[in-house]
Amino acid sequence: MADRRNRPLSPAQIAIQVTFVLKGHLKNARIAYIRAAVLLARVRDEKLWSALGHSTIEEYAQRRLGLRRSAL
Repeated sequence: MADRRNRPLSPAQIAIQVTFVLKGHLKNARIAYIRAAVLLARVRDEKLWSALGHSTIEEYAQRRLGLRRSAL
């Protein structure tokens, strides 16, 4: 029997490995998105943007986070 450790991976094996890693990254991105949304809601609900001298949450998001209204 040939030693499989010395054989290069097939394109299908590489695709499976890349897909596995990609799924992990996408899951982490979804979790990060939810965490960011929770914190943005807190900034909104507690009006924390005004404590930093901003007149609106949109101004806060634009200047501090680089987010436009559509991203909020």
